Amino acid sequence: MLVLFFALMMVSMVSIISSASAEDKYSENLIPVMTSATTPSGKVTSSSAYSSTPTWKGFDGNKNYYVNSEKGYEAWGAPTATGWLAYEFPAQKTISKYVISYGKTVANGYNNGMNPKDWTFEGSNNGTNWVVLDTQSNITSWTEDEEKSFVFDNNTPYKIYRINISANNGSLNTNVKVTVHELGMMEKLQPSTPALTAVGGDAKIDLSWAPTSGATGYNIKRSTISGGPYTTVASNVYGSPYIDTTVTNGITYYYIVTGLNERGESGYSNEASATPTSKIKVNLIDAGGDSFIVLKPNGTVWTGGNSAITQVKGTGGIGYLTDIKSVSGGFLQNAVVKSDGTVWAWGQNLFGELGDGTTITRNTPVQVVGPGGVGYLDGVAAIDSSVYFNAALKSDGTVWTWGQNLTGQLGAVSPNRYNPIQVQGAGGIGFLTDVVAIAVGSKHVLALKQDGTVWSWGDYWEGQLGDGSPIGSNNQGKSRPAQVKNVGGIGYLTDVVAISAGGDHSMALKSDGTVYAWGNNSFYTLGDGTIIRSSTPVQVKGVNGVGNLSDVVGIAASSSHSLIVKSDGTVWSWGYNANGQLGAGSTVSMAMYPLQVKGALGEGYLSDIIIVAASNNKNVALKSDGSVYCWGGTAATTCGQPTPIKNVPVKIPNLDLLSPSAPFNLVTSEITASSTRLSWNANPSAEGVVTYEIYKGDVVIGSTESTTFVVDNLEPNTNYTFTIKAIDASGNTSIKSNVVNVSTL
Repeated sequence: MLVLFFALMMVSMVSIISSASAEDKYSENLIPVMTSATTPSGKVTSSSAYSSTPTWKGFDGNKNYYVNSEKGYEAWGAPTATGWLAYEFPAQKTISKYVISYGKTVANGYNNGMNPKDWTFEGSNNGTNWVVLDTQSNITSWTEDEEKSFVFDNNTPYKIYRINISANNGSLNTNVKVTVHELGMMEKLQPSTPALTAVGGDAKIDLSWAPTSGATGYNIKRSTISGGPYTTVASNVYGSPYIDTTVTNGITYYYIVTGLNERGESGYSNEASATPTSKIKVNLIDAGGDSFIVLKPNGTVWTGGNSAITQVKGTGGIGYLTDIKSVSGGFLQNAVVKSDGTVWAWGQNLFGELGDGTTITRNTPVQVVGPGGVGYLDGVAAIDSSVYFNAALKSDGTVWTWGQNLTGQLGAVSPNRYNPIQVQGAGGIGFLTDVVAIAVGSKHVLALKQDGTVWSWGDYWEGQLGDGSPIGSNNQGKSRPAQVKNVGGIGYLTDVVAISAGGDHSMALKSDGTVYAWGNNSFYTLGDGTIIRSSTPVQVKGVNGVGNLSDVVGIAASSSHSLIVKSDGTVWSWGYNANGQLGAGSTVSMAMYPLQVKGALGEGYLSDIIIVAASNNKNVALKSDGSVYCWGGTAATTCGQPTPIKNVPVKIPNLDLLSPSAPFNLVTSEITASSTRLSWNANPSAEGVVTYEIYKGDVVIGSTESTTFVVDNLEPNTNYTFTIKAIDASGNTSIKSNVVNVSTL
């Protein structure tokens, strides 16, 4: 009961506080030291004033009533027991605190009775219509040199504020019956600016900041362009940390945070950026044979190459394939992983490579069955497709394969399999675990473990396993994983962060940005300046053979050439070039050292690339702005469009993969009983937007190409929420804009 009584007592006193407990939340006194009714700024008025205690003396910076005979009186005083004292600001202010200072009294001691006892504190914009903001009564205790502070909730700006006194404390003075020694007014301060950090994770970014003074909540805003414009992704968040899960792995996001309170919003925090990255490689683009496959942000899949770009149909040709999170392009067959972890495949099926338990070729997707043909394969995070087999990496770090097993590429002693089997462990003991990436070649497989080591199995005729097995041996391959050796066969390769398998050569990227390769080298595919095959890794040389390649962040191996992406977003290639697959604008048949890939149509150089993929004769690359480029190929129609140029990149039309930035500043107007008008700003960074979807709650109610929309058929006296999304020409959809609330009349 004592605790409850104390809490209730605190509630009753909420509008009267000491300056020490709240000063840090409020501004200094916004009224200047007045030297007259209008100087230095603003305007002072009152209901009346005694000649010796003029109105402006209530704001003269002196809290005493009477100083001495030379200086006289320093307070406002009125000859009536009631009256008001006002200050008009040059511009509107949102006052939510005022302070009455009570200083020294005159010697006769009775001017304590002149102090106000009952009053209201009021605001107005015209001096006629007043709004009561605070009410006080029975304030009888006044002590010399005291400041009484009063706070209240106010989010409305006014130009004029006044204290309107309805009773004094019983003064008997004949000249002055009510007085205010000094009156100050304060605004609640906006919260201070947060200091922000961002850390990328798997399909998420963790944001954190220290709590800031005066903030009751925070707005989180982001952009895909440094410096904005920013779109709000979360409003009035209680505090740090915050996890943004509406992000795509491989895309860099730029964030700012602002603090909020009743007074408004703080300035921007520092900008913090992060790039979400999956521990398990998930393909947004891939290439196989002479075609490519692309995953759009909306979960649809598109293919192209020697034919027009087409959207992949659903099972049985009904609708379209949706809800996809990873894609893989094989030779005459493709496979995808849905967000629920199931796998779907289509194309050639000579050896059961589609995993549906048959050898029937399919021209629309079929679901991969489970082990032993029971149920369906699930829990899959990524897949990689080859010529006649597939490999899938589950979220638990295990690897599953199906299809042809001519050289042990399924990772188990088994005939060809029409449904998945689990890859065994080294020496056939247990099963392979802790895998974070897989890569398949024509007849071999690589697996990258969480500890940075690489393991391989399958065909080793060209040395592509990297374990030192004899090159050119008449073999049936290795059906169980072996660890890839280090350079020269001494120790083992470590600190690897990415792997790629070509037809019969392999590549690995180390954490220090260097690249290593092993296997077939007939066309300088290993990049060491020789055509000597190697059964253990060799380091890829630098440009013109000077030094070693460095600053690499991405790799891709094909049947006869290799690609890398550098940290500056440029692309470099080496190896076979008969079909322009090196992209360097060169007609040379092959290159022994890295050449820089040209820009679109041969202008400048390709830049801002984040992902590359290579097939036999064709390559695709994804730029940070979501656009996709292609080069190489053998047919008259390549990269999804007729072009006489194949040895330099071309942009693939209508395949942008980056969602447009959200529209902002959504507002409502012209509200009636049954309708309202919505208006918004197009985001300057949202290129290619063709339409906007209008949402009432979570339901789409219409679309428009303009930046305004009239919503009809609303119910009277009803609350609604609205928001919008932008859609670009590629069908990519932005996140939602800010939300507006509408109450119909």
